[in-house]
This record gives sequence, structure tokens and C-alpha cells, in this order.
Amino acid sequence: MVVGVSGVGKTVLGTQLLLEGARMQKRGLMVSLDEYPEQVMRNAETLGLNLREHMDSGMIQFFYDSPREIELDVHFARITQTIEEHQIERLIIDGMTSYTAALEDETLYREFFHALVNYTKERLMTTFLSYENPELFGLNQFMPDFPVSSIVDNIVLLNFVELGNTLHRAITVAKARGSAHQFVTREFTIGAGGMTLVPVDASVALPILPFQSYYGLLSRAPTRLSPRQPRSGRGTNTHTDASSQ
Repeated sequence: MVVGVSGVGKTVLGTQLLLEGARMQKRGLMVSLDEYPEQVMRNAETLGLNLREHMDSGMIQFFYDSPREIELDVHFARITQTIEEHQIERLIIDGMTSYTAALEDETLYREFFHALVNYTKERLMTTFLSYENPELFGLNQFMPDFPVSSIVDNIVLLNFVELGNTLHRAITVAKARGSAHQFVTREFTIGAGGMTLVPVDASVALPILPFQSYYGLLSRAPTRLSPRQPRSGRGTNTHTDASSQ
């Protein structure tokens, strides 16, 4: 599952996953309630991603369903039918939050995604679920609708980082079940060719200090202690009262 705010690059990443699969002769399917196929292909072309060629050849399929007219059982059946008819190995669900807007019954929503993930796992498919989180800076919760950790193996966070007066894109692998991964945040850009990680310059990296060098460890952004700050929980007042001078 890829979680992020609108515009951060979730659809671009999903498109690249399909194109990389097509390069390795793995058939893909994108499902969307938000964008028509022509719109997705046009947006991909602006980045130099030739999605149209692979859709024309049948290597990549696209399934759009109107959120105002969706019948969940029929929707699920058409997805699985397309998967089986075209031997799909990579599935992109572009916009899980659109299902919440289309469905009034949260139970149906939960059961649909549980069933879909179980179905794709049984077929050993690569499944990409895109979820829009409304929080712009920082992610308090991955998915408020139901516990996402129980149905997905991986969680990737995409977010904007404000540096000065500009926004930069950042990616973090928050969870990778059954495999080792680095708990690091990397900057990426979106341009010609899609998403690209910015190279890391090890010479300017900040030193990694032990826990006792920080306070507020349970927050998302612990603060580093200054060398003259007390390290005990109570400590002494570092400010000098004017009356004592």
C-alpha cells in the first residue's frame, strides 16, 4: 500500500510499476474510480511514460468504473474476470479513498478489500493499493477506515517536505513484512521518466546519535539536546534569573 496526499506521485509510481512489469513481460491491470484511461495515458505521456503503447498491445489493461453507479459485487467480479482472462500479474488500485465516497456501508468497503487482497495473494500477484491521506505535513495515521496492517504486507509513505519556501517530495518504507529494509526517508523528484530518487551524499550526512542525545522520542520529530542541556528528566533550569546576577 502506498499512502500519501493528493499530487505527491502515487499514480506515477503505480504507472511505473505497470510499465516495469510490461518490460519483464508481466501483464498489468489498473483499476480507477477517479480517472478515465485517456486521462491517465495523457498524464503519463507528459512524463515520457509510454503507457498507451502497452495498453494498445494488451499488455496493460485499464478498468474504469463510475463511483456513482458502482455495484460492488459486479465490480469485484469484473476485476477478477479481467485478471483471469488476461493472466494479470500486477494489479494497481488507484484511489482507495474513492471507494469510501462511493460506498455508504463501511462493512462492504472493508470486506471488498479483504476479499481482493486475499484473491491476489492466492494468485501470487503484485498488488499496489493507493490511499490518499488528507494530512499534508506528516502522517498521523495510515488509514482511518480500518486496520490496514492486517491486510497488506508493505506500507510506503509519500509526503511533501517543506524546506524554506519550496516543497520537496519524500518517500519512506514504513513496513516490509518478511524482508529487511531501511527505516530512512529519501527525497525523490518527478520529471522525465517518472519518479527518480535523489542520490544521497554521504559526506554531508548528519551523525547518528544515541537515544540519550534526544528528547521527545515518542513524537514524530524528537529534538536533539544541546551539549549544555541537562540530560536527566528533571534537570536544572538553564536560564539564569536576573536577581541572581
